[in-house]
Amino acid sequence: MEVTRSQLDDMIPQGLSNCLWASAKLQSVAPEVLKILPAMARHLPGKLAGMKPQELAICLWAAATVRDDSPQLRQAVPAMAAAVKDQAVSFDAQALSNSFWASAKLKDRVPEVLVAVPPLAQHIARQAANMTPQQLSNCLWSAAVLRDSAPHGLSTVRPLAKYIELQVGKMLPQHLCNCLWAVAKLERARPEILSAVPGIVRLLPCKLALLDHQLLSSVCWAVAVLQQPAPDVLNIVPALMDRILKSELQEFDVQALSNCLWAAACLQDSAPSMLTAVPVLASSAADRVQRMLPQDLSNCLWAAATLRDSSPEVLEAVPALATHIPCKVDKMASQHLSNCLWAAATLKDRSPEVLRAIPALAKRIPYKVQDFNSQALSNCLWASSHLQGSVPEVLEALPAITDTIAQNVELVISRRW
Repeated sequence: MEVTRSQLDDMIPQGLSNCLWASAKLQSVAPEVLKILPAMARHLPGKLAGMKPQELAICLWAAATVRDDSPQLRQAVPAMAAAVKDQAVSFDAQALSNSFWASAKLKDRVPEVLVAVPPLAQHIARQAANMTPQQLSNCLWSAAVLRDSAPHGLSTVRPLAKYIELQVGKMLPQHLCNCLWAVAKLERARPEILSAVPGIVRLLPCKLALLDHQLLSSVCWAVAVLQQPAPDVLNIVPALMDRILKSELQEFDVQALSNCLWAAACLQDSAPSMLTAVPVLASSAADRVQRMLPQDLSNCLWAAATLRDSSPEVLEAVPALATHIPCKVDKMASQHLSNCLWAAATLKDRSPEVLRAIPALAKRIPYKVQDFNSQALSNCLWASSHLQGSVPEVLEALPAITDTIAQNVELVISRRW
């Protein structure tokens, strides 16, 4: 598929926008279409000034959709974001929703896209009444993803919540799931979003059969996070367990397994029916630890420690987890390290194989201890005292832990740090 420079020079802005849209739509079924993107990306910045608002939004949406397959198109994103920022006042509801979604998708790969978020958020708040259910769901999901990197997006939450409540009955299962996940991400920053939960909870149980494994795990995670601020969410659990137990767990990816096991640990007291899924989840996790990311390993080991008494079948996964954690400690965040050390100390008598992970954890913790919060520091000190007889190497982390506690002792004691 060849596109000449003269053909692109002659292409009007609308034509370029249409080609990008078509390429993004076709990439999964005809990946050869991606070959035309480098040439189009080079010409795109010079065409942006002549584009209408809808065409700009389509270009940004296309860049987000093919973000992993076209580094050349990603290079054009800063220019697109600047143009979107300037024209956001003229965007309709669809263009705003698409651009907001694209900003959330691109924020890590091209952080310059975040300049478009404040004006998009301002106008989304005014256009929420005109949005379809899918657009409302996409905007709420985007606000959740952008929560930390672009807090201006939080200004959309109140109007989105209002109209989601009105349109929740028209949402597809994926929209309901995405909304519930977003509510769980946003409830601390914007507690008013909790008003959307009752409508979602009323409709979601009968839709679970239509969710794939990734969406099911998102629902599990959201239910665990929302159990205290929105206890109505626990009404989903019986149908959720029925759906998971009827699923082919080999179709679950490792992140989905990790999320479900973590959720079961969090919900064991408030929704004990979750425990019925633990044996099969633990068995599946044990078979696939080699594919897990550091966070997945940490979540599973923490879940095993938390579930050790109520669902001892979870201990089946511990030897495999302990074997693979040392290979991933260098990529673990501070919370993952502290959770693993606490879990190892908790599990040492029930599953002594967990001790294999201690030397690598102890060696890595001093490099991350300054990022630990008060809970992590106190957990690590407790764990070190319980492990020092079994694995003396744990003491390698102790000077860094105690020095950090000494520097922040009042906050550690009060847990206000």
